[in-house]
Amino acid sequence: MDKYFTMKYRFTIISNVGFQISIIILFLLTNIVSGDTDYREVSSFCVECHEDAAERFMGTSHSMASDKSPHQVFCLDCHRDWENHLDDPSAETITNLEALTPYDQFDVCSNCHFGNSEANFAHAGQHLQAGVNCTGCHVIHERTSRPGQLTGVDINTTCLECHAIEMSSFSLIASHPVQSGAVNCSDCHNYFGTINNLSTSDSENQTCYGCHPEMEGPFIYEHEARRDYGLEDGGCLNCHNGHGSPFQYLLKQPTYSLCQQCHIIPGHRMAHDGRFAERNCLECHIDIHGSNRNAKFFNDWFLGSDCIECHD
Repeated sequence: MDKYFTMKYRFTIISNVGFQISIIILFLLTNIVSGDTDYREVSSFCVECHEDAAERFMGTSHSMASDKSPHQVFCLDCHRDWENHLDDPSAETITNLEALTPYDQFDVCSNCHFGNSEANFAHAGQHLQAGVNCTGCHVIHERTSRPGQLTGVDINTTCLECHAIEMSSFSLIASHPVQSGAVNCSDCHNYFGTINNLSTSDSENQTCYGCHPEMEGPFIYEHEARRDYGLEDGGCLNCHNGHGSPFQYLLKQPTYSLCQQCHIIPGHRMAHDGRFAERNCLECHIDIHGSNRNAKFFNDWFLGSDCIECHD
């Protein structure tokens, strides 16, 4: 008898626990489903007044779920305070992204597009500080085949809409092939960067080495100008203009005058009866980025053994 009541008591407890778990699961599922349904239903009300905006929005990357973006975006994801707007459908009772400050607009977009760490860095970024918001580069209510819903036909065109000085640099004799599309602005620059001139790497040098690894070394004899100690115009940018230059190799000045910014050596004008006084520095100092053979960056393969006998 005691055994019967014990088993019945255990069964009752198990049944109650199972029933409670079932209720919890049903409650969660109901809330999930009802949450999505609310967004769809309320967004369908938007179409009644904003038919043109809804038509333009259809077919955009935001309106369609995909492998890259499994979350389908509804009106309420971006336009907040919709509860008040249903009662009073005026422009003042709902969030208008275009009317927000760049920081507030970014906070809305970052709910889907960025993590907390990235968002914090972007708040200190040069673009937001200059008043450039997300819709300055991206279109929202427009169906387009352009990548990233950009305002320009590609990333370079979008950036150069504002950066006119850099655009003119790409027409100079020596420049990175941005106009041809072989190099993109985003290869070197991070839109949300805060230091290192919006560099995509920890330093500007590392950004350059991504395409020019032969200049990185390590070398036994380093050219000190390569050392990137500063936060701006250090390392490679001590000598090179990253966008374009009227001088070969994207140099900031002609080779001779550029080197003299750091190296004033009277002996060059007197040695060998002054024959080398006006010569290009790189004719002798060939391995200028660094050398494993010579402290003065001479290269005996090009200069020959006669020079190296004295200039080792």
